Amino acid sequence: MTKLDELVTQINREHVYIQTHNFPDPDAIASAFGLQELLKLRGIHATICYKGKIDRYSTDKLREILDIRLVNIENIGSELTEDDEVILVDAQKGNSNIIDMTGDEIICIDHHPVYEKTEYRFTDIRPGVGACASIIAQYFFENEIPMDQRIATALTFGIRMDTQKLSRGVCKMDMEMIWRMFDLCDQDMIYLLENSTLYFEDLMAYSKAISSIEVFENISFADTGRDCPEL
Repeated sequence: MTKLDELVTQINREHVYIQTHNFPDPDAIASAFGLQELLKLRGIHATICYKGKIDRYSTDKLREILDIRLVNIENIGSELTEDDEVILVDAQKGNSNIIDMTGDEIICIDHHPVYEKTEYRFTDIRPGVGACASIIAQYFFENEIPMDQRIATALTFGIRMDTQKLSRGVCKMDMEMIWRMFDLCDQDMIYLLENSTLYFEDLMAYSKAISSIEVFENISFADTGRDCPEL
């Protein structure tokens, strides 16, 4: 059995929730979107949910251009029950960057180190991989599942953003997935997304930080303002 086969056998309901970390970034959104499409092909409907807001301009553009539907947990809180099954993507239960939403966290797919041992029905946690989107992309290829342009574009952008354009924490698998999706994704859209990174509020935060910076030996302090977005 492939990892995707193993994952699907652990799901007991026709509908599940895919939860990203709070304030999801492109890697989290792309990974959740790719997994949502994989589950759809196996007859399982999934809702992508998150806590907080989509803070960065390029992340919001990704969601908008590729029509990726995400739901804020605050808007579905009354619908959730303890019997609902939840899949964690690009996050792990117990970490400070993810809310403990109502439901049973049955599956975890992530690329961050394990800080707190937690029992799931299925886990695929690979700290050596640069982006969670690489893991989801591999599910497509190892199961010989066709990948359309929307999915390839989202996953490629997720990998590139989480590895700072393949310059940080990248591994051979990340590079292989980028190569295999090269002809499948929309390169013009990738360029647009990578160069659409700042809101006006971001520029104001940078301005405040630069004007307020104080240096004490090898330590610097800067005030970005009270309502600073995630930079």
